[in-house]
Amino acid sequence: NPADPLSRPGRLLDLTPASPGFVLRWEAAPGARYTVQWTTNLAFLTSTNGWTPLGPPVLSLQPVMTYTDAPPASVRQRFYRVQLEP
Repeated sequence: NPADPLSRPGRLLDLTPASPGFVLRWEAAPGARYTVQWTTNLAFLTSTNGWTPLGPPVLSLQPVMTYTDAPPASVRQRFYRVQLEP
């Protein structure tokens, strides 16, 4: 809602270790679709290059969304972002 300064759908709330992997939580707008993406290196990223989707877009049915990722044990670091789909 552009008229509400407290409305920030897509704002990341937390990344919590889980067994196995991590749980990512973000504020969402019900009815919106989001894609969770990851990368292992932030050095050469652009807004459209270097991010890999974790799966197809997810439809938000609530104001807070969660997504669980279980990266391979060989991955030492992983960065995440949530992208609002058109």
